[in-house]
Amino acid sequence: MANLFDSLQEKAFDVTTNTMGYPAAWTPSAGGPQQTAKVLYNDATEKYELSNMDFKPERWSMQYRYPHFIGLKQRVDENTVETVTITLPGGDTDFNIRTVQTSFDGKTFTAYLQPV
Repeated sequence: MANLFDSLQEKAFDVTTNTMGYPAAWTPSAGGPQQTAKVLYNDATEKYELSNMDFKPERWSMQYRYPHFIGLKQRVDENTVETVTITLPGGDTDFNIRTVQTSFDGKTFTAYLQPV
């Protein structure tokens, strides 16, 4: 049984994702069924408070939680080119995944993206 903090964290992430998330789909390059989830998407054109820069190409990212996109981090860690499609207000956008980092809890992932 999860502790209270884990339960609250999971519920907060789910509420945020369901409210502000975007549908995403990934089909493993090695084959297998397509996996879908809602993700939190961060665009590279957001302004950043410290630098006030308009564009940081390394900042396209999406966040998701386990059990979504099972195997994605492992495939990217093996230097396999994996692509995710995110349905944004302007339509479907394909991104190659450059790297995937795991947060401190081991259940939340941030994938850094590069538009195809």
